[in-house]
Amino acid sequence: MPTTAPLALLHRVLRAARDRDPLLLAVQLDCGAVELGLAGCLDEVVIPAWRTVRRWRLAGRLDVRHEVLAGEAVRAWLSNRRSFGPPPATDAAILLGCGPRDRDLVVLECLAALLHERGVPHRVLGSRISTFTWTIAVQATDAAAVVMMSADSQGHRSAVESLLALHTLRIPVFYGGEAFSRGYSRRQVQGRYLGDQLRNACAMLVETLPDAVRLDAPRAVAVI
Repeated sequence: MPTTAPLALLHRVLRAARDRDPLLLAVQLDCGAVELGLAGCLDEVVIPAWRTVRRWRLAGRLDVRHEVLAGEAVRAWLSNRRSFGPPPATDAAILLGCGPRDRDLVVLECLAALLHERGVPHRVLGSRISTFTWTIAVQATDAAAVVMMSADSQGHRSAVESLLALHTLRIPVFYGGEAFSRGYSRRQVQGRYLGDQLRNACAMLVETLPDAVRLDAPRAVAVI
């Protein structure tokens, strides 16, 4: 049974971010993963903490140095968790990337960590992926599905245009992120919305895969 409340862990992570202490932040995330499991840690600690840091920065309570350091600390922690295991043995992987104007990789890489834990082959394309790059990546890798994350409302329109282009390739298309958090932002958007819980998003993605791929052995993320 967990012995540490998620709220207490969240406060400790935020304190570490405020104090610009990446080592303490990583220690608290390790505790969260042990206490809550990786999915629980991401949904109940990492994502709320990251969004709070971003809001505090926009409100002037923190500066950009706090946001950058916290983001890099989380990404380093996620990378360490994804660093074990062989690369995907099949090209039928899920492609994950950001919208054409989005730079924030934290939520995307959290989802990648969960897919890795489930042994789902996937590739992280990175930030600011243009429609052209998305199209070439799908065609070059025989992708099983694509996931686009958009956190910036200013990039919503370009993300929607890319989703429309991907839909024409007749491949399962998923999207998520704060840019799509409100119902009106998802009207007439091509693809399936992943929701705001990463564990549920991971389950949705796993269900789209052929059984032979879904049951593959645990594999590492290939970043291209």
